[in-house]
Amino acid sequence: MKRLLVLFIAAVLVMPVLSAETKKFKIAVMDVEDQSGTLDPNILKSATEYLRSKLVATGLYVVIDKTRQQEKLKGIIKDSKKESYMECFDKNCQVPLGQALAADNILRSSITLFADVYTMSTELVDLAKEATVAGLVADFDGSPKGMRDAINKIIDEMLQKAQGQAGQKQAEPESFVLQFETTTPGAAAFVDGEQICSKVPCIRDVMKGRHSVKMSAPGHKTREEAMIVEENKIVNWNLVSTAPAPAPPRSRSLSRPRPRRRNRSRNRPSPSPNRSPNRNRSRRSNRNRRRSR
Repeated sequence: MKRLLVLFIAAVLVMPVLSAETKKFKIAVMDVEDQSGTLDPNILKSATEYLRSKLVATGLYVVIDKTRQQEKLKGIIKDSKKESYMECFDKNCQVPLGQALAADNILRSSITLFADVYTMSTELVDLAKEATVAGLVADFDGSPKGMRDAINKIIDEMLQKAQGQAGQKQAEPESFVLQFETTTPGAAAFVDGEQICSKVPCIRDVMKGRHSVKMSAPGHKTREEAMIVEENKIVNWNLVSTAPAPAPPRSRSLSRPRPRRRNRSRNRPSPSPNRSPNRNRSRRSNRNRRRSR
């Protein structure tokens, strides 16, 4: 019983990992368009089906069923009332169709004729970005067998690119984000002796592992620390200024201030401008004369 319980728990833990590794994107294969106007429509339909079957065989994508795709196309034509969508070759038709099918990507293919050489071109369109993320071409002589060989070449190159990208993702070392913050003006950030930010704040990707992280600024002490980067981190350092400290303010004297001397002349009444000393003397002399008589 315990053994069965252990196996059940192990299966529960492994299933999310397997599902993540085997996740496949949904893709809708659009009809091959003959831009040369020289090929048999029945051969083009067969080429589309062959392209769809080869894409399924790669195991790279979940290919949407043709019948379901045609039903969605009829619904789009009915809602938009555009008969031009009966042949869905334009991006304005194919992108909404892929979105209606809940696809992640669409594969568009067209055949052109130039200098007596037929060229088959395919585009892988990311519907979330509404942009072409990959493209492949193959030349052929215009025969059905040549068209088949061109499709095989395109599918083989798609498979090689997908496998190369998967191997590259596994080989790429893991990196994390270092976010530098400071209130020190003119600060710069360094990792392992190399300047990665000429101006802080900034955000940079740093490989997983042990690194020497440094921050410096003119007129401030440089700060450097060894740091193990195993997750996204924020480096928030405020550097210490090297400028001399300002002189302390001068203390005031505690002695009492001397009292101001009053100016007594200000308190004396000013002589009347109408009176003069000579005039007073003449008045006194007149009085004395009168008395003597």
